[in-house]
Amino acid sequence: MTSGKLLKKYFWFLRAFQSGPISRAEISRRWLSSPMNDDKKALARSTFYHMKNELEDLFDVSIATNEKGEFYIEQSFKENEEFRKWLLNSLAVESSLEDYANMHGRIMYETIPGGVQYLQTVVDAMQLCYRLIIRYGSFAHEPREFIFAPYAIRIYKQRWYAIGESSDHPGEIRTYAFDRFMQVSTTNSTYAIPDGFDVKKYFSDYIGMTMGEADEVQDIVVRVARKGVSYLRTLPLHKSQKEINTTAEYSDFQFHLAPNFEFMQEILGRGDEAEVLSPQPLRDKFAGIIANLNNRYNG
Repeated sequence: MTSGKLLKKYFWFLRAFQSGPISRAEISRRWLSSPMNDDKKALARSTFYHMKNELEDLFDVSIATNEKGEFYIEQSFKENEEFRKWLLNSLAVESSLEDYANMHGRIMYETIPGGVQYLQTVVDAMQLCYRLIIRYGSFAHEPREFIFAPYAIRIYKQRWYAIGESSDHPGEIRTYAFDRFMQVSTTNSTYAIPDGFDVKKYFSDYIGMTMGEADEVQDIVVRVARKGVSYLRTLPLHKSQKEINTTAEYSDFQFHLAPNFEFMQEILGRGDEAEVLSPQPLRDKFAGIIANLNNRYNG
């Protein structure tokens, strides 16, 4: 079996365990109709446990069993658990779509904008702390070239971003979108990451990528109509989100964050389901935006 074919086989079994708890009999049943099963033979017990052991070693996961003898991937509390889970899920989804190519007319997914071809170059530079030369095509300026020290990368709403210091803005941390990269090359010049820098902490008071100087962290209360409450409960806008008041008609949610561009868009995008109650200056800001929209539609 070729290495590519074997890797797809690993991902098939990974997806099976990720859907758990699942019995060995059920995995064997699914294997009989899998496109990975070229000879359509039943899954031998020895093959099953061999693949289980290989998955645990290859992907650093623990496949446990419950009281019913069903298998599942056990949660771990490793420092890199969140990244590892994202990586495995992404690879498994990609492999799944390739395996079932005949389903292309029944599976719809979002594409990631350009620039992903530079991801490996940026990650390698981060690993070695090498500066990059980036030619960047901004929406607001003519294409320009600058030296960039990549501290971190982040994906937000299907777009990749690089966070770091550029020669255009020395001493500041800036964010650049991968899909605006026109050319990226590595230098031999090294840099040092600022002490204590952590990308999660850096964005902890914000939704999205925009960080304006005027965006101060504050307590914000938003009233959400009943039909929109369940969506906000299951997919919180921010880690600080708290449901502080609940009635039959609405719920009030409190946030502790900076009301940046992305936060404004999230609230406005909910239409008449969401109303900012406080603080008053922010409520007035929303009222002004809504008044302008009303004038455009009715003026």
